[in-house]
Amino acid sequence: MGVVQTWWAYRTPWQKFLVFLAVAVAVGSTVLVITRGPAPQPIIYTISVSGEEPVLVTEGNDPAWSPDGTSLAFTKENDSGVVGIYVIDLTTSQIRYITEGGNPTWSPDATKLAFDLEDNKGAVGVYTVDLASSAVAFITHGEEPTWSPDGDALAFSKEDKADNPGIYVVDLATSAVTFLTDGEEPVWSPSGGTLAIVVDNPANGSEVYSYELDTATLVLVGEGDDPSWSPDGTSLALTRQEEAGPVIFVVEIGAAPVRITEGEEPVWSPDGSRLAFVKKG
Repeated sequence: MGVVQTWWAYRTPWQKFLVFLAVAVAVGSTVLVITRGPAPQPIIYTISVSGEEPVLVTEGNDPAWSPDGTSLAFTKENDSGVVGIYVIDLTTSQIRYITEGGNPTWSPDATKLAFDLEDNKGAVGVYTVDLASSAVAFITHGEEPTWSPDGDALAFSKEDKADNPGIYVVDLATSAVTFLTDGEEPVWSPSGGTLAIVVDNPANGSEVYSYELDTATLVLVGEGDDPSWSPDGTSLALTRQEEAGPVIFVVEIGAAPVRITEGEEPVWSPDGSRLAFVKKG
């Protein structure tokens, strides 16, 4: 009789039970690790504004339509946990890696993307990348950039020393930075005269406002975040948090919101017919 067999023969029933229990726990833990797998990636869809069935595009976050409506820039985390910016051709489904970073937004002439990126010292900056040469240029400290319709400036958000978010504009020719108002998630209107911004209301949560650049006037649009202007500048798509999860609405300023679909991060197509959005989990 072998050593293990001899040892086992002289164990009490209780000792044998404990051995079986330990083995079962070990095997169960191993199975749990193997079957758990990586967390599912968010999925980008498009949907008609009339609310037809959504169409799956690709895995990712932060969708941004190209000015001609043929492509989407987006972000995706690779297997090493690094977030990068990609562009997908909506006709061929071909995907091109652009650079590391997040929150991409297209220049009006479609030659560049603005984005944000945290450096190795933990500072977040706004950058641009030339899509032809892949050249990256640092613009200013901040995040969540949005390009002006004339291509001359970027609006962005940045926290002050007390961690309060504010909206700023940087002139791309002079690098001059101007503070506008408190808030975050700026999105430039098609006319160039207004920004949609998000303000945290301690009583009601996140609220979307329109901010008139000439008069510094704020007008409440409604509860929510992730604002996106319609191409004609009359409506905003936004996300509202409900008990079952995030839901996308379209709000015409001064009118009741219209529910579109479950999801978040909506962004309007250039022709106004569709929304790209994200569903997580």
